[in-house]
Amino acid sequence: MTKNKIERIYIACYKGDFWQTKICVASIRNWYPEIPIYLIKDVLTGEFNTKKIEKNFNVSIANFPIKNFGWGISKLEPYFIEEKIRCLILDSDIVFLGKVLDYLDKYEEDFVVSKQEVKDCNTDWFKRTYYNIVNIQDKIDRTFEYKGYVFNTGQIVCNTGKYSRSDFEKFIDWKEPPIVKNSEVFSCADQGILNYYLPTQENSMKISIGKANFMIWGNSPLVKELDFDIIKNREGYPKLIHWAGGIRDLKKLNGSDILLYYQKLYYNRILFGKFKRSLFNLRFAMLGHLKQINRKHNIKTRLRQKLNF
Repeated sequence: MTKNKIERIYIACYKGDFWQTKICVASIRNWYPEIPIYLIKDVLTGEFNTKKIEKNFNVSIANFPIKNFGWGISKLEPYFIEEKIRCLILDSDIVFLGKVLDYLDKYEEDFVVSKQEVKDCNTDWFKRTYYNIVNIQDKIDRTFEYKGYVFNTGQIVCNTGKYSRSDFEKFIDWKEPPIVKNSEVFSCADQGILNYYLPTQENSMKISIGKANFMIWGNSPLVKELDFDIIKNREGYPKLIHWAGGIRDLKKLNGSDILLYYQKLYYNRILFGKFKRSLFNLRFAMLGHLKQINRKHNIKTRLRQKLNF
């Protein structure tokens, strides 16, 4: 085993996106049958049963001291493992397109991110997605300078044993659930914090960051350029798709054939899986339709209120 080989995968999940976790796990197992997979279960919105995925896909549940997290913060838990382990930390709305780990194993840095170059860090979009640089310089670190790139924290390689919970006390109040401090500075929970903190640590030569290219946005035109047969024939691409922002319609989704393919692989291992898959997809479609109707109803209600009738 080389020092830069990824030894395990952590997937953050909660009750609301567990159906996506199943697909994510099936995609990983399609390419890596043996890699240890751990679920970081956030039970803040309620418990959910993981027994089937544990049994049928050889998945374990991570044992961390906090069980109720809220959005994003659970992905920091592997950072605090004292044992030195190289791991990949993922969101649930992700699928592997091929031998992603083989590509990532070529990097030797302490952390590896999928780099996105962004010229202007002062746009409203940037502030909503990462951080407010003016507020960082005013309230936290007046020496901070934007490095010209950002990264989504839904997929990041991490060498554990480098940080403890206390290293993040400046940004997070570690109660249960944890609360992000300076919400006017950092956006999207862990994402804003890490996009400031990790480059700052690298600049101080405390860590190294590999800037890779292994993530495709789910709404990207690149998804439509993928050859589905290459994936089905097990040649694949050394990348993953991340549908950040939620999946509302399976059939209209960009890359739906890929998602549904891995969904089928998941249910193939489940007793009465074909029936359960059909039932889930029917319920999902009906729920999406009801939400659409509800949104239209709310719009009409607001119009009536404004027009006083």
